[in-house]
Amino acid sequence: MCWNIGRTAYLHTISSSKLLELVCIDFLTIETDRKNISNVLVVTDHFTRYAQAYPTRDQRATTVAKVLWEKYFVVYGLPEQIHSNQGRDFESHLLREIFQMAGIRKSRTTPYHPQGDPQPERFNRTLINMLGTLRNEQKDCWSQHLAFLVHVYNATRNDATGASPYSLMFGREPRLPIDLCFGVAKDQGESESYGQYAQKLRERLRRAYRLAMEAAH
Repeated sequence: MCWNIGRTAYLHTISSSKLLELVCIDFLTIETDRKNISNVLVVTDHFTRYAQAYPTRDQRATTVAKVLWEKYFVVYGLPEQIHSNQGRDFESHLLREIFQMAGIRKSRTTPYHPQGDPQPERFNRTLINMLGTLRNEQKDCWSQHLAFLVHVYNATRNDATGASPYSLMFGREPRLPIDLCFGVAKDQGESESYGQYAQKLRERLRRAYRLAMEAAH
């Protein structure tokens, strides 16, 4: 299979200190599969490292807008800033209008500074390596396996933050099939009110964010 990582470069080292403060978008181009899909729109929250990868048949601005709005914004909320390379469709009038309407700042790479931010580039390489582990018959329909592979990545501890992207995004670890097989139940305890649950969730997230920031610096 052939893999192509979209070039990602930044004017300066980008940083973030909270959830959805900065979201990076990029396209990977992969050998066309049986469903005539050859592109992956990768959307990564810079702070938590939480990523989503959406298979697409093209890289048009209308496709980017539809995927971001229907599959990311309405699920996770609006980011404060979106960063991308200088791809023509990422810089389209359509996306500028949507981002302006949603109150999202847009930033982009510069061709004069080819150094890349390692965090989104690292996920792209990780995703490519994971796709490479598929059996030959699975590679012909790789887009059908994409969501599962990305979930595995999000549920795995990140060395830079010391926590899984999923836990930093949602304040808890995901319940996995292996938990069901071994009868492992997470967060067992007494029932609590909505207010108590919300307070505990806020405390867990604050603690997780603090530890993630300490580990990343």
